[in-house]
Amino acid sequence: MDHGSTTIAGAGADRALATRIETQTRYLIEMMRRLGVSSGDARREADRAGLVGAAIACAECDAREACGRLLARKDALEAPPDFCPNRAFLEACARRAISEAS
Repeated sequence: MDHGSTTIAGAGADRALATRIETQTRYLIEMMRRLGVSSGDARREADRAGLVGAAIACAECDAREACGRLLARKDALEAPPDFCPNRAFLEACARRAISEAS
């Protein structure tokens, strides 16, 4: 049994997963910023919707290329994109941010 090659292959998979989680977390934070949602708004909304669940949904999302292209445009967003698995969470956070600002 060759444990060395398994460890190296496993390390590569771990790095790939870590990179994907890091990228998707940046996308979630940027999506929130573009919608005018602060981290405080998200934490308050997390009591109901689950910020951790949103991060996991983002990390597992298959639309990361579309998300990356959307966020590369640098413009504000009126609403989360239809493909976003966190659309309801982000909309709830944005509504809360708007209601607390007024």
